[in-house]
Amino acid sequence: MFSACVPPATAACGVTQKRCARPEVGMSFTRANSGRDPTETEVRARMKVLIGVDPHKASVAVAAVNEAGELVEGAHFSQNRAGLRALERWSKRFPERRWAVENAGGLGRHLAQRLSAAGESVVDVSSPSFRRACGCSL
Repeated sequence: MFSACVPPATAACGVTQKRCARPEVGMSFTRANSGRDPTETEVRARMKVLIGVDPHKASVAVAAVNEAGELVEGAHFSQNRAGLRALERWSKRFPERRWAVENAGGLGRHLAQRLSAAGESVVDVSSPSFRRACGCSL
């Protein structure tokens, strides 16, 4: 779930747009049926994450954050076909994921549309400069 300063609107490309969006913590994990505690690898494999994307002209910086708001992993990819394919492969390690793309109507547009077309859950988040201008508190 996300909270926002401005109500969400779905753009033509299928990306939900929210201003001043921030993730709410509290997604739950399920325990393995075997009754034993899952290993770290098993937990990571089914972990629910929010993947934050900061697009730039030549690269894309991403960070996967778990339900507790802790950084799980970060990476950088080139802003080209090979880089975006590598990003998609990288994200597959998190089977339950949602994407928060900064400026999905600008530099992040191509990636947001590509993810949305692939059936991914994508939300547009505003840049820090927009949050300061609108007086949003996070």
